[in-house]
Amino acid sequence: MSGKGHIRIMCTRPCLWMTAWGLFLFPVSAFALEQATHLLTGHTNDVLAVAFSPDGRLVASAGTDQTIRLWEADSGRDLRVLRGHLGAVHALAFLPNGKLLASGGGDTSVRIWDVTGGKELRALTTAFGAVRAVTFSADGSQLATGGNDSTFRLWDVASGRELKSVRGQFGVVFALRFSPDGKLLATGSSDTQVHLWDLAPGRQRQALTGHTGAVHGLAFQANSQWLASSSADGSIRLWDLERNEEHLTLTGHKGEVYAITFSPDGRSLISAGADGTMRVWDVASGNERHSLGGHKGPVWSLAISPDGALIASG
Repeated sequence: MSGKGHIRIMCTRPCLWMTAWGLFLFPVSAFALEQATHLLTGHTNDVLAVAFSPDGRLVASAGTDQTIRLWEADSGRDLRVLRGHLGAVHALAFLPNGKLLASGGGDTSVRIWDVTGGKELRALTTAFGAVRAVTFSADGSQLATGGNDSTFRLWDVASGRELKSVRGQFGVVFALRFSPDGKLLATGSSDTQVHLWDLAPGRQRQALTGHTGAVHGLAFQANSQWLASSSADGSIRLWDLERNEEHLTLTGHKGEVYAITFSPDGRSLISAGADGTMRVWDVASGNERHSLGGHKGPVWSLAISPDGALIASG
């Protein structure tokens, strides 16, 4: 078992693993820990966010050591370190064309980085409180951010101008996702609800209720019909947005569920949580297919490669 700040690369295919303080990349088809072939060092403390570039060639990671690292997905090579945040980095998102990376941190800032050169291009500041979620719209024109100030904001990516600010009674915003069709923004927050916002008129469409704890993770299926949410109550809920109702509740994690993502084909849902496990679920039936351990502590974040072959977790 590797220690703090290490990355382990595991085969049958090139795959990376860092323990609870790092990054874990493994073949989706295997779902098993196999003999390590490489051990890399990287972050010096908890990794809170991971993201694949749209072409699947890069993995970005960030955490409480205030740095962002870019890795070559196939080899696990550490390409560069991005420094600028003055607090923990909670969230990462690549622009759909892969040229820019957005990060949100405990220093109340959102920073935009040039992926190729690693240069910070812009810093967007919020009123107060940590920024815990960032996400780009499918067309790359807008960036949504949210965090401790009970507000979510929409920004124009090209200019950095704030387009809209919505402050509500929903508490800390832990998760944000644009629907793939660009019509909705979903927010998950400490008020235990999932809020759906119509982007064209700019108003709330619905609040989805059912969770009994803060909503930490959100994921849209590619067809925009299904939305998954994960919560501090230990459950994952699958929502049918055409019928505006809960379709399935998935249970199995022993503790809070921090992160979820759909496989590219939409047939599987992957979750991660405080119990140190990642679980793979069949979307059609709600049955658990696999459970993967190995982390020494909570799994805060995960991402799946665009081809569905690898999962990264931190």
